[in-house]
Amino acid sequence: MEFIEKEIEKLKAIKECQERILRESNDPFEKESAQKALLALHEELTPLQEFKKNVEEKGIRFRNEEEEREFFNLVTEKGFTESVCTNCGYIGWPEIKVPKSYLLNELTEFIVGFVSLLITAIIMVLEDIENFWAGFLIFILVGFGIEFLFLRPILNAWWKEKTQIICPACKYQTMIPTDTPRGKELVEKQLLKTEKGKNSLDN
Repeated sequence: MEFIEKEIEKLKAIKECQERILRESNDPFEKESAQKALLALHEELTPLQEFKKNVEEKGIRFRNEEEEREFFNLVTEKGFTESVCTNCGYIGWPEIKVPKSYLLNELTEFIVGFVSLLITAIIMVLEDIENFWAGFLIFILVGFGIEFLFLRPILNAWWKEKTQIICPACKYQTMIPTDTPRGKELVEKQLLKTEKGKNSLDN
């Protein structure tokens, strides 16, 4: 996960710098500025760390940084943020649920390679092509066409449509951000319910 790891390392370096200012500076304005910066960094860093954790647990692999960045943006748009479940009351970060086909990049590579080889063999027989490098060039062009003009766009559309943000507790797609009016209301109710439960146990 090159993109996420780079972003996390960059933010951690900035965080260390701000923490040093907070510890060593005698200027109250510098300290206040560092505190604000640390709060902002926490809000940036947490989603990246939670995303990394989800991706590692699911075994999702990316071809390159661009695909990883696109997937991060996709789940962010779908509501990957600190949330509360409207079904069971769970408060925390949601779980990313991906279609099984997302885990089969290796299979798609095999399909592309096999079909490309088959088409190349047919073209070489029909056109009576015996030169190895001409055949190799045909194989590359056919593979590129199948991969990027046909298979990849279809799979990308499928993954985007089927990727869901679900509750880790009840597994329903019922998570809403805690910073929304409805989310704040549910959080307050859940915390009140938890407090009442503790009080009843103490009594």
